[in-house]
Amino acid sequence: MSDRDVTVGRLCAVIVVAGTRGDVSPAVLLAKRLAAAAGNIFVSILTHASHRECFESCQCWLRNQTPSRSLIIHNLFALEAFHIAEALGVRSIAMSPTLMPQHPPASFQRRFERRLPLLYAELQQYHSGRVTWADVEHWMWPLFSDRWLGFRISLGLPPNPQLRMGSQLMPAPVLLYGIPEQIVPKPRSWPEHAPMCGFWAIPLAKEGDQLWSSKLGSRLQHPAKGVTPANPGSVAIPQQTVYTLPSSTDLAHLLITALNLLKQPTILLTGRDPLALWL
Repeated sequence: MSDRDVTVGRLCAVIVVAGTRGDVSPAVLLAKRLAAAAGNIFVSILTHASHRECFESCQCWLRNQTPSRSLIIHNLFALEAFHIAEALGVRSIAMSPTLMPQHPPASFQRRFERRLPLLYAELQQYHSGRVTWADVEHWMWPLFSDRWLGFRISLGLPPNPQLRMGSQLMPAPVLLYGIPEQIVPKPRSWPEHAPMCGFWAIPLAKEGDQLWSSKLGSRLQHPAKGVTPANPGSVAIPQQTVYTLPSSTDLAHLLITALNLLKQPTILLTGRDPLALWL
């Protein structure tokens, strides 16, 4: 019996992620926590495959699943997964461990309204639990790029993502942010369904890393001579604390302290003039 046969009857989630190690690692951690939190879920990860291989892999993993028990999670560098989910008729969730890397072109809204006037007018209105223009403008706009035209046609899909289901707009898409809201308060202009879920980072596991962390914490509590970290307004977060530094000079001292503890060659880029510190 294959692993795919074992997944029958269970919720099956496929995580599609592309990018650098910094993009893939948070997805791996998310997969581990998702599998640990829900015992009746099977999680698999696809990364760095061509579009066609990605579609065939998703189709293979989800072939024995009913659409209501299937889920595709993707990061913002793997938007092909959104189109694949539409082609397979399953739900999809977007994820990002960082803030949005880019904004829509200035002409996007005008071109969208000209190309899809009825859909644009409907998206401008608020419908509880349904997709709105805020979702499109915030992160979905690259999905309407001509880059995906050939790929959508190869999947048997219309040229543009179908944001309408029959007479209603599709359910609001979810974008999970791997950022604590205590660090970056959620702006009111963001879509309703874009929760801040806290850091997605590989936890420190080695004794040396824990020792380094405690040493840095000690240095913050007992800073070097001439460095006075400001304590007012510190925000308590589980297993970590955010310290407010009063000046760039103090921040530089803090970075140097951390680099000394790391004992690794490091280059710091600071604005226009890079400051190279080999410690």
